[in-house]
Amino acid sequence: TKKFWGKVLTGEWLEIFIRDLLVRNKNYLKIHDIQLGPTIKQIGVENDNGNELDVVFMKGTSLNFIECKSGTQNQPGTPQDVFYKIESIKKQFGALRVYSHLASSSNNILNEENKVKEAVQRRADLYDCKIIPAEIIRQLAKASTVEQEYEILKPYV
Repeated sequence: TKKFWGKVLTGEWLEIFIRDLLVRNKNYLKIHDIQLGPTIKQIGVENDNGNELDVVFMKGTSLNFIECKSGTQNQPGTPQDVFYKIESIKKQFGALRVYSHLASSSNNILNEENKVKEAVQRRADLYDCKIIPAEIIRQLAKASTVEQEYEILKPYV
């Protein structure tokens, strides 16, 4: 249990929060096979440590994954380098229909008008990645019914 709470307090809370939202809204969103933290590896590649995905689900026959970034994101490699990971993961699946999402509790990806910064949005568009910004995460946390969660969440999933 110490290990669990350590993970939650160091940022995994967002992954758990997003996964739980998806589970509660799976019938509304028409999604299934929701998984937290699976690792994917390339077949036939030795010493492949794989890529850990934060949250994965299926929508129809399409694989969807959500990269979750919490905190201030001042550390190296985030949020911009997350798009390289997204690109790498999508390439691993080749011709499969794979859709990516970035859930970020950080305001560092937002401009003064509380919109996603233009440079970040361009990168997201390049990789066909939907961004779930901090304000939407806050609205989801405040929602009191599954129906309210669904209305907030549906444009992003």
